[in-house]
Amino acid sequence: MSEPLHFVVDEAPVAWQRARLARGGRHHFTAAETRQWKDTVARLGKVAMLGREPLRGPVELLVVFLLPVPAGWPAWKRKEALCGRLVPTTKPDWDNLGKGVSDALNGIAWADDAQVVDCFTRKRYAAAPCAVVHVKPLDLLPAQVLRRPSV
Repeated sequence: MSEPLHFVVDEAPVAWQRARLARGGRHHFTAAETRQWKDTVARLGKVAMLGREPLRGPVELLVVFLLPVPAGWPAWKRKEALCGRLVPTTKPDWDNLGKGVSDALNGIAWADDAQVVDCFTRKRYAAAPCAVVHVKPLDLLPAQVLRRPSV
């Protein structure tokens, strides 16, 4: 079995933004912030892989997104957020955060992000925003776990 991959992106997470139409409507472009985030995740993923080949077969992706507490919040609300009693239920959406990481690790942690068959994302607040990324080969479940439950 291949070794898991674990690394931390010490920057505020950036949600994936759709490519937009440039002026004149002829060309699409990806926002610079989105490109920079993807490049950073890819670079750190390469370092964490230690020269290993991308994982083969199904993989599990877990990413914990630690988001900044909104600057305008009062001290009591900030404290609640940092203690974990208040969680981010606003944008960015969990799936847009995860997509940026998943796309960035194509050809690095796995050959194609279609290999990601289990994906877990968490959004929480933190004083030091970052993303904690963990990738591992999937431990396949026994067939009985995958059956539809009877009602």
